[in-house]
Amino acid sequence: MSAKDWTVYTTEDFAPWAVFTDGHVPFGDASDAFAEMMVDLLEGHGIDRDVAEDAVGEGTFGHFWIVNRYGDGDEDADEEHPWHWCKEGTEGALAITGMKFP
Repeated sequence: MSAKDWTVYTTEDFAPWAVFTDGHVPFGDASDAFAEMMVDLLEGHGIDRDVAEDAVGEGTFGHFWIVNRYGDGDEDADEEHPWHWCKEGTEGALAITGMKFP
């Protein structure tokens, strides 16, 4: 997968939240090259390289589910930060593959 297939998301404080691509896609081993790509993507999004490296070192890579909570009355959701982690089977959930950060 190329860098153009991945989307970077941050928190309101501009801390890394997630980097992902749509769907549950095979990813093999999360290698050093993959970790470096994640750091580069975060840095390209304006996040300091040291912060990006720390986030990737602490992040979890895998298949996840997210749901758009904007407009559902969720106080933590707004137009710029609508996505929230959820469980498979949640109404409106989307399957993603990527890295989430603590």
